[in-house]
Amino acid sequence: MSDAVIQTFGRFHLVVLHFPLALVLTALLIEGFRVIRPRRLPRGAEPDARLARSLRLSPSPTACTCIVLAAITGAVTATSGWVYAGGEFTAEGGLEWHRWLGVVAASLAALTLLLGVVASLARAVVAKRLYLCSLVLCAIAVGWAGHLGGELVHGEGFILGPMFHRPEAAASDPGVPLADPSAATPARPGGAPPDSTVDQGRVPPEFVVRPASLTFETDIEPIFAEYCVKCHRDGKAKGDIRLDSRERALRAVIPGNSGESTLVRLIRLPESDEDSMPKNKPSLSAAHVVTIATWIDGLPESIPVPHEPIEIRRVPGPSIKIPSVALAYKDADEPIDLTPEQILARDDAIVRLRGRLISAGVRAAGLGGVEVRVFENREAFGDDQLDALAGLGPCLVILDLTGTSVTDAALTRLASEFPRVRVLRLGDTAITDEGVSMLSSLSELALLDVHCTGVTENGLDAVAAAPSLRVLRCWRSHTGADRLRELESRYPGVDFQHGE
Repeated sequence: MSDAVIQTFGRFHLVVLHFPLALVLTALLIEGFRVIRPRRLPRGAEPDARLARSLRLSPSPTACTCIVLAAITGAVTATSGWVYAGGEFTAEGGLEWHRWLGVVAASLAALTLLLGVVASLARAVVAKRLYLCSLVLCAIAVGWAGHLGGELVHGEGFILGPMFHRPEAAASDPGVPLADPSAATPARPGGAPPDSTVDQGRVPPEFVVRPASLTFETDIEPIFAEYCVKCHRDGKAKGDIRLDSRERALRAVIPGNSGESTLVRLIRLPESDEDSMPKNKPSLSAAHVVTIATWIDGLPESIPVPHEPIEIRRVPGPSIKIPSVALAYKDADEPIDLTPEQILARDDAIVRLRGRLISAGVRAAGLGGVEVRVFENREAFGDDQLDALAGLGPCLVILDLTGTSVTDAALTRLASEFPRVRVLRLGDTAITDEGVSMLSSLSELALLDVHCTGVTENGLDAVAAAPSLRVLRCWRSHTGADRLRELESRYPGVDFQHGE
């Protein structure tokens, strides 16, 4: 966590770096304007000698405010810049200058603030001059540090480069043709495929180099070091391309085929093209382009291109336990195949039950299973009312008789006439161990609810042996806690929900 905070603070340098630059330059402009045009009183009133001296020697309050903010943001910018450079950003040459100039600029901002306070209190010529000199030096340091930072990111000459380097069309370079890469070119030595990039007939003789005479260390690396490595190196690989070593460069080209290599295509573009490389710099000379293309064409096509090893760590996924009740209802929704006659009988039974204000319906289209719920009405449903379920024998999967007046006699009929019952709720009824023990014959029973009944551990022991039972809800039944723990150890696959 601490490393992430430090890394984030270092990257914050990219956010705050513009503030001290803008604030210091604004303060310098304000003070410069006051030197050129002294402050006047309103309505043309002339100040007395004491007031005139005070106005002339005291710093501008607005400029002082800018310097206060510049000192604060400068300290943050310098500190975060050192963190960023030490952790993620690496560069050559100007980085050390940029880092230390940032420290100097932040220190000068603090010194300027101190001198501004002294000048405001003392109102002496020396104090005012020291304050202005410090402000000028601070502006120079901030501007120089910002300039070096910009070149580190965008390359040397990024701002003024277009004024000193006139973009030229590639056609003006007689050594680098713009012909179609697929055009016919002279055959390469050794029967290799023709070079689709370099037309040897249009390259000056002094530029023609044979592949066998080229090596990366001698011929290619110096070119990359001069034109490319600044933006394509460790710590700053633009486009995820690095050209600071032979192994890295091989990943950016197609060995044996310079015409298909993106690197060659980009360095052959005219400077006026926004994709041309190197960016914001003069194009490579014809000799350099030919040398790079010839080196690529001389590489064996079967050369192994090195790749950084990728560490694959297998992290175990979270252990997610699906609730047993959810599994029970999943079992209840297993599809059931019915004959046309059984479907007609099922639909008639559903209509009949709904006519008696009993909730009944198919679980889902295509599943075939039926769910029947009788909402805690002891007078509306008892043992005799089981006849209303006629026709649902092969497809009744969920039956809720909670709070009804059914007895053990009804359970005997349920076990024999409705073998597909998978979820059965009998809580708050008059059933006993005798009736519950009959339910062990239901081979697909997944959830049984007998809470608030006269069932004891004997009945629970008998029904827990049902082959598919997952959940047995038995809170407030006539079973002691010790006996429930024994049942849990005896039937580990059953979730005894007893509330203990």
